[in-house]
Amino acid sequence: MSNTISQCLNPNCQQQNASGTRVCIRCGTNLVLDNRYRLEKFIGEGGFGRTFKAIDEKKLNKPCVVKQFLPQQIGSSALAKATELFQQEAERLDQLGTHPQIPDLLAFFEQEGRFYLIQQFIDGQDLLKELNQNGKFSESQIYHLLRELLPVLEFIHSHGIIHRDIKPDNIIRNNQGSLVLIDFGVSKLLSGSILTRMGTIAGTPSYAPPEQMRGMVYPASDLYSLGVTCIRLLTRCLPEEDGSDELFDPINLQWTWRTKVNINSELEKVLDKLLQEKVGERYQDVNSILQVINVINSPSAMQADSFLKQGINELEIGNYQAALLNFNQVITLQPHNAKAYCCRGNAYYRLDDYKAVIIECSQAISLKPDYAEAYYCRGNAYYRLWDNKAAISDFSQAINLKPDYAGAYYCRGYTYYRLGDNQAAISDFSQAINLKPDYAEAYYYRGNAYYNLGDNQGAISDFSQAIKLKPDYAEAYYYRGNAYYNLGNYQAAIAEFSQAINLKSDYAEAYYYRGNVYINLGNYQAAIAEFSQAINLKPDYAEAYHYRGNAYYNLGDKQAAILDYSQAINLKPDYAEAYRMRGFAYNLLGYNQGAISDLNQAIRLQPGEPLAYLCRGYFYESQKNYKAAILDFEQVIRIQPDNADARENLALLYQKIGDSPWNLLSNLFK
Repeated sequence: MSNTISQCLNPNCQQQNASGTRVCIRCGTNLVLDNRYRLEKFIGEGGFGRTFKAIDEKKLNKPCVVKQFLPQQIGSSALAKATELFQQEAERLDQLGTHPQIPDLLAFFEQEGRFYLIQQFIDGQDLLKELNQNGKFSESQIYHLLRELLPVLEFIHSHGIIHRDIKPDNIIRNNQGSLVLIDFGVSKLLSGSILTRMGTIAGTPSYAPPEQMRGMVYPASDLYSLGVTCIRLLTRCLPEEDGSDELFDPINLQWTWRTKVNINSELEKVLDKLLQEKVGERYQDVNSILQVINVINSPSAMQADSFLKQGINELEIGNYQAALLNFNQVITLQPHNAKAYCCRGNAYYRLDDYKAVIIECSQAISLKPDYAEAYYCRGNAYYRLWDNKAAISDFSQAINLKPDYAGAYYCRGYTYYRLGDNQAAISDFSQAINLKPDYAEAYYYRGNAYYNLGDNQGAISDFSQAIKLKPDYAEAYYYRGNAYYNLGNYQAAIAEFSQAINLKSDYAEAYYYRGNVYINLGNYQAAIAEFSQAINLKPDYAEAYHYRGNAYYNLGDKQAAILDYSQAINLKPDYAEAYRMRGFAYNLLGYNQGAISDLNQAIRLQPGEPLAYLCRGYFYESQKNYKAAILDFEQVIRIQPDNADARENLALLYQKIGDSPWNLLSNLFK
């Protein structure tokens, strides 16, 4: 006798008695069924009975399962019919018990006015627990499940029995690794008769097909439930307690699982056919499914799968040419393998062959129209080729197919950002962040969009979050420095640029902007050092030459300033500011022809910029060409009516030439 407790059978008592007790100490119920089965542990309860783990005292305490028939809320006539059917089904289960993947029926009897089924105990773990422990099932695991369970279904269907409640909870992997189908419960077996008329529908709603919920079942009904089981194991998306289901669209009555997995397109077709709403559009028998499975999971298919996995591994470690060779092999073996085309497109993307990416992903989409990842990959290729409209279209399609696709929102946002649509960019980056709260890049680029809109505080907040998520994010420090610079917080800006340089020593732009801060602080020598470092790192950095020229100019070294302005102009021939400042420097050195030439060029390049006219006006004034100076100052006021310098100089010039302020005003409005 094992050292166990004895669970009372009386549903109104349920006393746990000491080991070896023959009669319940509380209610007096006999604790040993049929003089051999002692209940140890309550397992579960349904609308028609309770289930216990027990031991068989006549078989060396071998474990078994006891099902107590305990129908609830049934009238006397229905109870009589239920009892009759229970006896009939016990005979059927006895026949099914000869199958190695179905628990044996060990006994069926009545005791003290209640019926009992005694079945073989399966030592193992059901697939729901396995799913929760190990995560999503792989494609190969689904093939294995189908190969193991389909023959079991064929067996029970051939005996005229339909399981009616196939789901992960009712499939146990035993200690030998084989799958066993359990729970041929009375409620399921009775559902096609009196229980349906009583308003009780057998099965689990989130797994049962539509016809079963209307009280009718066929062999294809079990196949439907098997299909639902497969997609839940592939996606790990289970129905919620409130009835909501991430995998099912109740409005269109469609399963929406395909965007959540990336498996062989042929297996997708098999599962789709299992899940058809209309019975006639599903597979009608097990053999028709096995024939397809044997083809798509044949040795050549397994070889293709091996090449695909190896190609993905090569892709992940950066061996792109080797990845291509593997994907080529897959496509040779399986010309309709959409995933292989998409993966080959990814390899071409890494090799910067964007036109090839578009060809490959388009082929993948033609084979699998709801392939969100292929749209995403092709969208990135269009982006690289500057086809922004096509990129946005593909990212949008990826999002339509996979609404939780954070990467697609991010890339679409980045495309809008490139186009200057900062508001649309912010919207998409925000959605990416909602879906993926640790998306540092999305915070960073949203910060840039806020920066472009002049929201420096919003930008600083996002750059700070990006840095929190990614402490070595040099670019985020750099742009946070720019935002502080715009706010006039120069010391904070210097600290940010310095941190960016610490993280990225060749960051020319950070040296450049740190130099600009030093100019604003009047530290021109420090500014020159920063601009010089920026130029060393980036010899074609026209702006760095220009601002180093400004620093030399402020230090009075006009010759050095002219050299830098000239270099800036060589690198950037349309650099109006460099012409203007060089013209100023020429003027101070007395090189009048060079001065007027540069100022004229600055105005030609930027005719709407008042500063160039103001500078040329000063020049003409210094040359006593008052009428030309007046014309330039008047132009400044036309462009910028509140320019105090232009108004003051214009008034002085009119005094010099003896004209009146009234003439000044009338001239301005001619």
